[in-house]
Amino acid sequence: MKKLLITFVLLLTTLLTFAQSPYYMRGKSFQMGEKSTGKIIWDSQSIRDCDILIKLDDKQVTVYSKVTQQYQVISFDGKMEGGASRWYCSDAKGKTCNIYLIPTDNLPGYISFMVEFSDYAWFYICKPSN
Repeated sequence: MKKLLITFVLLLTTLLTFAQSPYYMRGKSFQMGEKSTGKIIWDSQSIRDCDILIKLDDKQVTVYSKVTQQYQVISFDGKMEGGASRWYCSDAKGKTCNIYLIPTDNLPGYISFMVEFSDYAWFYICKPSN
């Protein structure tokens, strides 16, 4: 129960901070997946430690990695089952995607960030920075 409460408070803080000003997260690990018949098949070979910065604000999401990735927020879809939140976005080439913030029950103090396109996805475990 305590973990659930901590996760809820962390997610609520994340969403409130996101709505007010830029919100920063530091990515600690990365994994890639391929979509097949609507499901994501995660590639266990792609799991890597990383040190990236993710900036969220109400109009744009930016991932500062080897190559900077920018996503324009089209709409906020709201909270989903399990406490996750979803944003409908567009990348620099106009390709649409969903961006998720997902609570991590097994890693208190961390949050998951996922970018999902129609054919692939990637997933970061992050530590909130502000």
